[in-house]
Amino acid sequence: MIRACAWCGNVIEGTSGEADQASPVTHGMCPTCAAMFFSPKGESMAGFLDRLGVPVLVVDSDVRVVAANAQACQTLGKPLGAVRDSLGGMAFQCAHAKEPGGCGGTVHCRSCTIRSTVRHTFETGEPRVRVRAYPDVELDHQVRTVCLEISTEKVDGYVMLRIDDLRP
Repeated sequence: MIRACAWCGNVIEGTSGEADQASPVTHGMCPTCAAMFFSPKGESMAGFLDRLGVPVLVVDSDVRVVAANAQACQTLGKPLGAVRDSLGGMAFQCAHAKEPGGCGGTVHCRSCTIRSTVRHTFETGEPRVRVRAYPDVELDHQVRTVCLEISTEKVDGYVMLRIDDLRP
């Protein structure tokens, strides 16, 4: 009897065209499908993000960092614990994020390119690629304007924010 894989439909090797009363099962699982089916299913988000090889932050609709990869933390000069669960302005060390109203609540936030790019992607689902932003950041107790390029993409209710370039 020829047995077919119930998953992919291919003939399972080693079966013959003769009826086999001892094994009346007509379907099974080929070794390839079995390997995929029984292999570990999940990968941690951190592992996935680190494999991307570029600095990436995952943010929610409030521009709060849900996850970040090692490259993003290195680029921002902060450990993951200081980036995760922080608002974007705090992650990027925006000089205005410490003002009354905080990140998202100051007059400067209305013109923040990072915030508006992320919000646009959330609202429309449209990705943005290599958008230039010039945030005022606090580095070594001094406020400086840096030049960076970001790209955004909406994935399952979150926005992946990639840092394409950062120049102090």
